[in-house]
Amino acid sequence: MRFIQVSLFSLLFFSFSTICLAQPKGQFKRKLRKYNLEFFIPAGYVNAPVLQNPNLPNEYTITKGGEDFEIRYEIAPLKKELKAYKKNLKNPTLKLIHPNFLWKTVIRSRISQLAEKQETSPELREFSEEAFNVEFVGDGGGICFLPLASETNLGYKYAIAMVIHRNFVADVYITFLGNDREKLEDYSLEAFRAMRFTK
Repeated sequence: MRFIQVSLFSLLFFSFSTICLAQPKGQFKRKLRKYNLEFFIPAGYVNAPVLQNPNLPNEYTITKGGEDFEIRYEIAPLKKELKAYKKNLKNPTLKLIHPNFLWKTVIRSRISQLAEKQETSPELREFSEEAFNVEFVGDGGGICFLPLASETNLGYKYAIAMVIHRNFVADVYITFLGNDREKLEDYSLEAFRAMRFTK
């Protein structure tokens, strides 16, 4: 009985330690609070260096321990865009996109810049409004699988680009990266719902 209790305690401690290895800090943690975002990190993931790429802004990175897989996050507030949009409404010569729909342009642009050139471009699949609101408590979003162009220098062959959006608040860009397509798809499911807006 004593052995079972010690083993159970060790298992619980290991699980808790594993979950706590990766915890957001600094500016990223403050942005989570400021923009009403919940963020949970699956067990087995650890913090990784925040590497930058011209086509893929990055504020926080986690990787699955011992695996060739990582997830990069960026929170893009809409406050400045909303202010600029309101100001530019006075200029009838400008063609404006409302900030609540800007995420569609941004994610498609990133996909185009990152994807390997093919006859058929990777297509963004938008989430249904009802399902998205239940899963992410937001107003829009989408996801896209893409083979990465070698010149992106990301160190990976494949990516799953994802975005979640809440009107008048922020866009969250999430990029899953890996070299094995099957593993990439499997591991991305572990953290698919890791980020969501709060009610």
